[in-house]
Amino acid sequence: MNASQKKIIQFEFTIHALEELLAVSESLFLKESQKHEKLENDIEQILDASSDAIRVIDNNYNMIYTSRSFNLLHGHPENIIGKKCYDVVPEKECFTEQCSLKRVLRTGKRFAIERELESSDGTKVPYHIDVIPYTDPNGEVAGIIKNYRDITESRQAEEKLREEIKKHKKLEEEYRTLFESSGDAIMILDSKGFINCNKATLKLFGFSSKKQFIKKHPGGDLSPAKQPGGRDSFTMAEEHIKKACREGINFFEWLHIRQDGTTFPAEVLLSRMEHQDNIVQATVRDISERKYVEQEIAKAQKTAEENAQQQGRIEMANNMLHDVGNAMTGISSYVLKPQMQMEKVWQEIQSLYQLRDLFADSENELIKVFGKEKQQALSDFMKALIVSFEERNARHLEFSEKISAAVGHVCSVLDLQRYYLKENASPLVSEINPATIISDTLVMMSGSLHKRNIKVSLDAGDKKLWISGDQTRLIRVFLNIIKNTCEAFDEMKSMDGRKLEITISPDESKKEIKVVFSDNAIGFTPETGKKLFERGFTLKPYGSGIGLHACRAIIESHGGTMTVESNGINTGALTVITFPISK
Repeated sequence: MNASQKKIIQFEFTIHALEELLAVSESLFLKESQKHEKLENDIEQILDASSDAIRVIDNNYNMIYTSRSFNLLHGHPENIIGKKCYDVVPEKECFTEQCSLKRVLRTGKRFAIERELESSDGTKVPYHIDVIPYTDPNGEVAGIIKNYRDITESRQAEEKLREEIKKHKKLEEEYRTLFESSGDAIMILDSKGFINCNKATLKLFGFSSKKQFIKKHPGGDLSPAKQPGGRDSFTMAEEHIKKACREGINFFEWLHIRQDGTTFPAEVLLSRMEHQDNIVQATVRDISERKYVEQEIAKAQKTAEENAQQQGRIEMANNMLHDVGNAMTGISSYVLKPQMQMEKVWQEIQSLYQLRDLFADSENELIKVFGKEKQQALSDFMKALIVSFEERNARHLEFSEKISAAVGHVCSVLDLQRYYLKENASPLVSEINPATIISDTLVMMSGSLHKRNIKVSLDAGDKKLWISGDQTRLIRVFLNIIKNTCEAFDEMKSMDGRKLEITISPDESKKEIKVVFSDNAIGFTPETGKKLFERGFTLKPYGSGIGLHACRAIIESHGGTMTVESNGINTGALTVITFPISK
């Protein structure tokens, strides 16, 4: 075998080896190609099965992949691969520096935004859009992946939550306003002590702050060591609370001690707080006046044979007042009970203001987490929510003031009847000592006068003077005059040196009695003085304008006169009433 033949054999062997190697390579390539196709198919099925809409865009704004959900969302059943992204789904950021592709190419980082997009049926749907860098095998950014997630349900849940928050805040504000504006003393307590109380409680017991009051114990610090009947106050208090927790409600009378050491009888209504074990709401009402009336009735009963008809009227009136008092206690407890259940939630309202301040202090961190637009929206929502509650609070306070004014009028009428439910009550027209009924009027108004630090002096002289008239109607006149004086002092800032001087003196030459009320309150202008007795004219926000008009009519029906004068603002006022001398 020569050299040429050897080379030919060697060449044929090499070709055969290359053919075998090529066959193996083709087999391996086919297997790898099949694996790659299967992987692509699996990935495409997984992405198409996702409820999120997905599209992939290269660096030249070309669409290189879209999921089935994306095509359904935008109504593109035809092939849109290779088309420009801004031609298929234009967005407001297109052709600006906020373009998603530009932002990713500029920063290399993923980000998220929320947008409302129009679906294929024309409806606008809110979406959370995640924009993720799309990289090549070398790790270089080759485009972006945009994942669209429908957040309609979460938006609806957020809106529903906001509405629920508004409702809860409104109820909390209403309940708190009713709680603090109630004329009854209301407190929350258990067998160990007090948890909360309203302003009327502090006033009734003579405390200056809730913190000072809550330290006290209901069975000891606010009650005598022994209640009437000799029973221990601590033991009785625990028994009453347990009964209220067991039966839901407990109504009884109790002897209390004020901060200054004076005692007073009270009606106490204990109501179990729902969803709060062993905690009760207590409504306390001073019944000193009622007890006084009951004592007077007891005295009147001794002479029932002498005046049976009058005694029957007294009993009927007293029973009526007692029933009205019980009804008002029950109504007050029923109205305010829901409020007390919300008291612990009200403490969370205070956190709303702290949350607002926290958002302000953490503005930069919130921007990083949510983005500037969402952070600003959150801040605006918080401010609007706070303003809304403040406006509601003002409206409810105004409403409470109107209710308080109406209740005050009713209480004045009840007070008048309580003080004159006595055995020796005067008939419709009788001989009356003005000094006596003015003294009685001052007793009725003692609380209002004391609260305003008004010092009252009454000079009736040594001689008893008598007029003929209707005692009840004249009491109405004197009550109105003193109430007007109290309200005139309310317009002054200083509490010092407040005076009301009352003088009763005879004028023998004119055969009349002069009653003068002189104060150093705010006074009024001469122009106002000319209108005071006009029907319908009033200086009070919720006045009817019939007070002084009716008062003068009553005085004139007794043959007398009535004038009200002032030299101007801050000069006080002078009210002069004259009556014919009876004897």
